Amino acid sequence: MTLASPYSVPHPGSDSALHVDEPVLLEGTQRWHHFLSWPGSWVFALLALTHRYTLGRPGPLLLAGGALFLFFSLRYTGRFQLTAKRLIWRPRFGEPVQVELDSIPAEGLSALPAWGEVRIKGSRTVTVRHVGEAGRLAGLLELHRRRPFQGTVDGTTRVGEVSVLPARRVQEPGVAVLRPGYAAFLPAHRSAEVFHGLVGASAPKPDADVTVELLVEQMRLLSEAEFDVRMREVVLASGGELWHADEMRSSPAPVSGEVYRLGGARGPGMELRLDATGSEATDRIVRRWAA
Repeated sequence: MTLASPYSVPHPGSDSALHVDEPVLLEGTQRWHHFLSWPGSWVFALLALTHRYTLGRPGPLLLAGGALFLFFSLRYTGRFQLTAKRLIWRPRFGEPVQVELDSIPAEGLSALPAWGEVRIKGSRTVTVRHVGEAGRLAGLLELHRRRPFQGTVDGTTRVGEVSVLPARRVQEPGVAVLRPGYAAFLPAHRSAEVFHGLVGASAPKPDADVTVELLVEQMRLLSEAEFDVRMREVVLASGGELWHADEMRSSPAPVSGEVYRLGGARGPGMELRLDATGSEATDRIVRRWAA
């Protein structure tokens, strides 16, 4: 007898409950401003403004507006949940619909982040409409349906010994990633290059909501060995910089307050901004460099 995978989704409404070992990577729902982005609200506003007699009769106008908002709430609203294995769309009324990420083909994703819409064609066809985080949802779907993520991550963090901090290289803002064996700098404005360094140049350009910090956070779902390999690749792809532990000074040099300069044997190094949590993790890693 073959046991069914806990992530298999044979029917739209079957087993839509999240499993204990299935962390949610991203979820989102509608907010009031998504109603304003709905074309139906634009048509209503246009009709109200172009028919003068409606402006003098607020009662029917308010009634029609309320009915339109109710229709939008019943027909288009819902909630999505994304895990490393599947996307679940839960409309306000009706059966949940879900799609396995490994069933999405190369051309199976399309998104209009400004409209809050993402359309997915895989084991099922799902259209997530008028929701927040649509750009981030499209980016994470693209990320997790491809290698090295597809089939290798379960949504739990596997890289624990790492410090991720805001940083500057001269005047260039970016993200510092400190590991026991190295320190890396990724430019903040090169998130698309980091994204393509992870999943390949054939992937569409991600939305601005897919930041370098978010991508590093997703990389922590990989194994430690895979994280280190991919970090070197995205540093190269983004024009960042990487210093091995034996190149670094034994400890960060304070500049002012919580700002520290971390220098290597070559180049100007980078300045880090530490908070309480970041300082503790950074100190622990730096001590490993000096050992």
